[in-house]
Amino acid sequence: MTNVQLRYFKDWFKAYAKSFYTINAEEQKNIILKEHHTFNVCKNINEISKSLNLKDSEINLAETVALFHDIGRFEQLKRYNTFKDSISINHGTLGSDILSETKMLESLPQKEIQIILQSVKYHNAIKMPDLKDDTIIKYLKLIRDADKLDIWRIFSAYFVNAEDMGSAARLGLPDTSDYNSELLGNIYNRKIISLSNITNLNDFKIMQISWLFDLNFKLSFHLFKEREYSSILSTIPQNDEIIKLTSFILKYIDERINNG
Repeated sequence: MTNVQLRYFKDWFKAYAKSFYTINAEEQKNIILKEHHTFNVCKNINEISKSLNLKDSEINLAETVALFHDIGRFEQLKRYNTFKDSISINHGTLGSDILSETKMLESLPQKEIQIILQSVKYHNAIKMPDLKDDTIIKYLKLIRDADKLDIWRIFSAYFVNAEDMGSAARLGLPDTSDYNSELLGNIYNRKIISLSNITNLNDFKIMQISWLFDLNFKLSFHLFKEREYSSILSTIPQNDEIIKLTSFILKYIDERINNG
């Protein structure tokens, strides 16, 4: 993919997002949240791609995947006034459908179209789908890492610094001092925790930390550590279990950085 094509897609995305702008202050805040998230994910995927010494054309393609990964969020918000897929629609599938229906990608080679559509469709799956195409898998891993890194940024700011992030992204979970201790077993077994097992905000924080076991690239772990996203755990009332959990996570991150 060329620089010219990427610039065209960026201009299209900006115009598309702007078409959802509204005078409703809360709705507008949610739209701006997703715009900012998108461009942060673009920065993340660019940085990770460069760390892998990808060609410029491959980096442009990766950035296009990032640009469109949440394209379904705008229509989701318009239809359902939420970003919760569980009570509305799968935004990855919706985004892939929107890109197909608008014929936005038709100037690209068929291979690049499929990379973008499949990466958008599955970027939010709880685990990597069983795909046979190694090239699609590469780009899907890139977007899943880049996306998680910015989601951690958003929620870290929300949990640690009490920054607002828009009503549609809030979880509606009870903010109690307890948590489900059984979830810790998933962490120690290096398994991703399902949202279906979450009952309060502290459970959600533990679930988010479990996403580390779905990261794919060394730089992603570097960025997680550098940006101190493990501080999410510091917002859970501290006891021996949580202190031990934090120590385990920090050790795991160092292992992945040092050993790949």
